[in-house]
Amino acid sequence: MKTLFMLLVMVCAAVLTACTSESIRTPATNNIAQNRGGTHHVITLHGVRGNVESYGEFHEFVAGVLQKIDPSIEVKTYNWTYPVGAAVEGDGFNWDPHSIGQKLNRDFFIGPKAQIPYLGPNDKISILAYSMGGMMTMTWYYDTMHNFLGPQKKYTAAEYETLKNVLSKVDNVIGLGPVFWGSVMAELGWGFIGQGDTSQLERTIPKLQAFCRLPEIASITSKVDLIKYAKSIQSGAEKSLPQATRQLNSINASVKAACNNINSLEKGGLGTAAILKALGAASGVIGMAAKNAKIGNLHPLEFDNMRPTSETIHLMRLGRIKHLSDESLRNRFKTRWTSIVGVFPCMQKTDKGVTCNGFTTPAYKQLNDGLVSVFAGVKRLEADGPVEGPNAVADFLYYVEPEGSEQKPITMNQFANTFDLEKKSSVNNQEIFVENMHATISPALMAAGGVGTDAAKAMTDFAEGLGVDVVIMNKECADPATCKHPNFKHVIQTLTKCEAGSNVNCDQDLVNKYFNVTNASARSTDSNLLRDELGTYILTLNVRVPLSYEMTQNDLNHIKKFMNDPSIKNVESDDSKLQSRVDTESDPFIHQVGRRSQFMSSFATIKKYKNSKEIRIVLMGRAYPKPGREAEARAILDAGIPLSFTLSLPGLYSRKITAKIKPTYTTYIDLYLKEDPSQVEEAPVFNWLGFGA
Repeated sequence: MKTLFMLLVMVCAAVLTACTSESIRTPATNNIAQNRGGTHHVITLHGVRGNVESYGEFHEFVAGVLQKIDPSIEVKTYNWTYPVGAAVEGDGFNWDPHSIGQKLNRDFFIGPKAQIPYLGPNDKISILAYSMGGMMTMTWYYDTMHNFLGPQKKYTAAEYETLKNVLSKVDNVIGLGPVFWGSVMAELGWGFIGQGDTSQLERTIPKLQAFCRLPEIASITSKVDLIKYAKSIQSGAEKSLPQATRQLNSINASVKAACNNINSLEKGGLGTAAILKALGAASGVIGMAAKNAKIGNLHPLEFDNMRPTSETIHLMRLGRIKHLSDESLRNRFKTRWTSIVGVFPCMQKTDKGVTCNGFTTPAYKQLNDGLVSVFAGVKRLEADGPVEGPNAVADFLYYVEPEGSEQKPITMNQFANTFDLEKKSSVNNQEIFVENMHATISPALMAAGGVGTDAAKAMTDFAEGLGVDVVIMNKECADPATCKHPNFKHVIQTLTKCEAGSNVNCDQDLVNKYFNVTNASARSTDSNLLRDELGTYILTLNVRVPLSYEMTQNDLNHIKKFMNDPSIKNVESDDSKLQSRVDTESDPFIHQVGRRSQFMSSFATIKKYKNSKEIRIVLMGRAYPKPGREAEARAILDAGIPLSFTLSLPGLYSRKITAKIKPTYTTYIDLYLKEDPSQVEEAPVFNWLGFGA
């Protein structure tokens, strides 16, 4: 009964929240800090299941650290919480990200009990956004700027003027494993938790079963006796073993237990009835979690809004494009967006750096290779758990259809990059890659495997990175000599703008100590090394069709192919390194799109409006250097490469598209397909490579 829920836990864990132009309502008696740099207001937003404890002890010590780095500023921090889980439906609060953004404004800036009612000319605001908090922050930012693009919650004229001035004071948004553009785990979860739709699971479970059958994974599970392992823990014999042995035993047992759960579905078939039966425990487990305030719980609406195909994500893409393509808006609202993107640590590496080239035992290499083959990755899993790297990066490539272009081909040179637009206003956003977990892996792994809390304890200090949560930052980071948290150093550097030469008041030596380097230029070394191992990108299409166009959810559930183009070579092979290749022999890189073996490599949904209908499609691909051609390939990949395909739907004009894609980025395409009266023959619903059976 609990099989499927345990499976999802394992996946989420292992792969796997009146004014002047210069000031805001300046009071007659000036009680604003008179220090040279003004006051820096730092607000934190938590994620799913979050609460006041989400950031650990961060709020108790970070102001002191920031003021040591830059004595010219006063720092005030705010540990803001908002309704999640069971609280979503409490006190008459209608939960959605737009309401959360409005609550933030009323709690801090325009409400009767506003915590920051006044801002002086030198004051500034920074937002730290963890997990789902990234989506919340993006929604708050663009709802505030545009006075809502979506649900009508508009501010009064006076409130709107006040809030635009507030927004002009936002210096930084820092995402910590942020869900800026959605999580595929949320897409999977919403299907069955929110809608009772098992179709995505029916397509996904065989891929997970294939993962368990991989030779490298089978070689692990075949050697594990779960009953014997449990007895070893219960008797205390496991505690007497060397730590490295206990850690390996713990990982192997977790993989074995998870694969047992996955494979148990095979015996009962993969039909809807069998999967729905397995879902029986899901609501009960979530309900039990709701009773424990420290653990927190989940709510279907949180999954719904975090889907890459959700209305919230779609509107914020458009809001960001509207902002950055308008010079007056771009020059007034000059927030720097920093994406601290988690990358799953290679477990038990032999080297001391961040590269993924060697392992202490063959078992760890086998597990790493297995994860890479099924989940997005090149050398390692390119996620911090539930959030894929590209969706955690605030900047993206895009094409939005201008009126009158509905029948023209879309070319690569028509795509813009939000990063380049920001640079026109001297804003330099950051992509920072860090080894860490979205949430500590141990409890979820052990829950999936049912092997007990003692085994979970064995994982606590596992491989240094796995025991470190992306967001929980504690007092040891008050001193660079004792701070081991992978994200804290990037947070303080960004908040103080302590890059070389950009802040004359900054104590560069102190920041260098946090990075364990002697000069500022060396601070980016680890991030750059990680970037060189990555290749995943995400392509999102928003296809607008006439309201009368007939397409049902059932059509989407049975898509066989999407792209129909001679340049695409679908190499039929069980080797994921050869699947779905679109590169040519002369290219210095390998380019794959929609690999058949990849978990959630493509999915789609339909959104119906009053006057139109939209089909939202997500495709995952990867492009990475061929051996021996790394430098040449990286230069080309960093500039962006083409992906050509034809989008054809029956009864509508076909469109030739050459999209611009870039590893670690998302590419967004908004286009319209007109009716074609000349089409009388039936055609496939989509031509999309590698989707479905």
